[in-house]
Amino acid sequence: MASVEQARATLEDLYRVRGKTELIGGRIVRYMATGRKPSRVASRIFRSLDDYAEKIGQGEAYADNTGFAIAILPSGRESFSPDAAYYKFPFP
Repeated sequence: MASVEQARATLEDLYRVRGKTELIGGRIVRYMATGRKPSRVASRIFRSLDDYAEKIGQGEAYADNTGFAIAILPSGRESFSPDAAYYKFPFP
């Protein structure tokens, strides 16, 4: 029996999907929403990162569901969407 190989998903495909997803090994992987406690922790981390960025005048803090495109890792991951993030300039 022959197998049919599915085309690799791209970042453009990922942009069209609603909800929290990441591009891993050419597949779009959906993630379940977090619960109350993890969300509260992530919110506090974001708030601290945002305060830090404002204080030093560098970088930006991002909250949950912000996607980042990255160079392909050995795991196959091509994007990630952390619960909280800090990115220092310059932007690529």
